[in-house]
Amino acid sequence: MKKVIEIYSNNHSLYNCNAMKSINLVILLGSVLLVGSCKKEDKKTITLAAGSTNELVQAIKDAGNGGTVLLTAGEHNECVFPLVIDRKVTIIGEDGAVLKLGTNPRATGGTVNYGIHVKNTKGVTIDNVDIQPCNAQGGLAIYVEKSSGLVMQNGTISDFQYGIAVQESDDVLIDRNEIVSFVDFSLFPVGVTILNGLRAKVTNNTFTNHGFGFWACDKDGEAYGNTCSGNAVGIILCKVPENDPLNSFLLPDGTLQGAEVPCTNWKVHDNVCIGNYDNGIMIIDGSTSNQVYDNNATGNGLSPLYGVAADIEIFNESQLFGFVSPTVKNNTVDATKFPATRVKNCAPLEGNTVTGGVMVDVIMEGCR
Repeated sequence: MKKVIEIYSNNHSLYNCNAMKSINLVILLGSVLLVGSCKKEDKKTITLAAGSTNELVQAIKDAGNGGTVLLTAGEHNECVFPLVIDRKVTIIGEDGAVLKLGTNPRATGGTVNYGIHVKNTKGVTIDNVDIQPCNAQGGLAIYVEKSSGLVMQNGTISDFQYGIAVQESDDVLIDRNEIVSFVDFSLFPVGVTILNGLRAKVTNNTFTNHGFGFWACDKDGEAYGNTCSGNAVGIILCKVPENDPLNSFLLPDGTLQGAEVPCTNWKVHDNVCIGNYDNGIMIIDGSTSNQVYDNNATGNGLSPLYGVAADIEIFNESQLFGFVSPTVKNNTVDATKFPATRVKNCAPLEGNTVTGGVMVDVIMEGCR
């Protein structure tokens, strides 16, 4: 039986050591002497020229663990899905690099297909890449599963039903991307969804034409500097339903994936949420102990999902989405910085507090 041992030398070079189970390690004066077969694994930069077709997986392998793949300006077609990334790699695009991915939109209750599947690894970075579907519309662009530390930055994701979904992956950074969906709210596209992942940071992105621009679940994340417009809801603090064929993520292997806990202890601040059809920021479905402050959330509620929508809304128990979502608790909203923000608090008895802004009369406008 063979096992792989990773050893770093004094100059931090990585070695992959394939040895028998009975391998001997001798510690001598702070150094490690390995008896067995051991060779240095070089990190490489592999360049893919424009016009490449289904070559990215091999390029990632050739780059080695921790290596880099450079996409030159022009189109790179990866229409056979999914494209699996299962090792640490940096994929960086020259200006004008376009990565085209297969997948089709999900029909109601249907399977979510993904173009890129980042799984069982750490430290993947995708930088400065314009991601588009091979067809007119795509399904899920990037599914991140059990892969902590992913960075997606400086890119665009256009015309996908779902931009990025994060599952069992901590410390993800999604920064300075433009994520624009197709205008079809019957398919309820979502820009970024954190299903299960601690300490996610979603920062300085633009979300347009989604059902939900950004959907936050799980604990201890931060969302700031984002711009949300033209969505049904700009930012939603919520919980992706579990074991719900209509509302969970139905993966190709038949798994129904939802969030284990609702949005908890997030900091949501300094975002611009203007001109969304329902709420600019929605706090619903058991979300707990979140801090929402200094957001420019005005001019929302243009065509609500139901009833009258405020710019920022705190929900009691509700059936807004066709199923019972529990009341939210101990959330704080501070709208002092933007006093024109209309805030509706439908659960003040559950420890939810509001400072500043224009308080909506819930008796006159009603809770939803």
